[in-house]
Amino acid sequence: GLAAQNGAFPPPMRLLGASALAVGMLVVGWRQRSSRPAWALPLQGTGCAILFFAIYSAFANLHLLTGGTAFGGASLVLVTTAVLAVMQSSQRLAVLAMGAGFAAPLVFSTGQGSHVGLFSYYVLLNLGVVAMVRSRGWKTLLGIAFVATYGIATTWGVLRFSPEHFMSCEIFLWIYYVLFGASSVGFALHGDGKRQGVVSGSLVFGLPLATFALQAELLDGDKILLAWTAIGMCLHHLLVGAWVLRKAAPDRQPALKTMADTLLVLGAILGSVAVPLALSGRWTSLAWAVEGAGLIWLSSRQARTWNLVMGALLMLAATAIHLFDPGVSGVDASVLVAAFLAAAHCLDLPGIPGGALPLMARLSVAAAWCLGARA
Repeated sequence: GLAAQNGAFPPPMRLLGASALAVGMLVVGWRQRSSRPAWALPLQGTGCAILFFAIYSAFANLHLLTGGTAFGGASLVLVTTAVLAVMQSSQRLAVLAMGAGFAAPLVFSTGQGSHVGLFSYYVLLNLGVVAMVRSRGWKTLLGIAFVATYGIATTWGVLRFSPEHFMSCEIFLWIYYVLFGASSVGFALHGDGKRQGVVSGSLVFGLPLATFALQAELLDGDKILLAWTAIGMCLHHLLVGAWVLRKAAPDRQPALKTMADTLLVLGAILGSVAVPLALSGRWTSLAWAVEGAGLIWLSSRQARTWNLVMGALLMLAATAIHLFDPGVSGVDASVLVAAFLAAAHCLDLPGIPGGALPLMARLSVAAAWCLGARA
């Protein structure tokens, strides 16, 4: 320390010494991985962190490395960390490698790079994360990667997006959607042991919400295009949900049924979102009433509570829109009455789940009578 203060060791020499120390920690930690794993893994993680910060210091503080060279060195460090994590089944090392991977293009940026290169890099990084999850079953990594990817993409969009970037951003948005969607379903299908079929809430629920929100910003609020987007996402969720449900047979694993039901419910929600975007209030009311009655009928056939809840909510929303729409006609009321009577009939069927359903059936008949009297 005293020699360094007197200039005996210039900054480049200090960085070289720190790097040598980090490599030594990696070597010692690797050799002791079997006999002393309690401190061997932290030693390797510390060595990788020191190497990363040494490269950053050489780039940002001492200007000894160009941005490209520093980024290449940091990428080598994170790949090494990821390989060590997989070989030793250490999720903590994997999280460290992933954190360095997401931070690397940001901290080593010179401000002159292309967003295409940035988003392409994150595609490759997420493929690596998916490979680690598939190999070791670390589903937490998928959630972290999803939040980091969409968070960085949103921040870039707020700060840098312009209309000429639309097409490239649109392509990457749907690449990320397919990548994370396929990963969450694949993890549920191909997990083993207690990991099989686990539903990652941040992905299953957060992915369509985040993707649709970013798509709305890209389309600048164009309702018709947003309606088509919602329809496409609806069909995707319904088809994948039906496919997962088939995969759950013949032993009908409960976790896979949960995944399938979740995808089907999300598909119904996305389809419901598409209706008001594309149609007026009058037609939205009619479409929601018919859809709600259909979901209640499906609940009577399959004994799924989610379908019942969704159907009831849609029919309540349809009634509210109908009552406050000044353009109500007798035909509109007739459709609503028919939907409520059909729902009431389904609620009396023995296959439907729940204990308060006779009351709900009577309420449906009463609502149909009121709507018919109002018409």
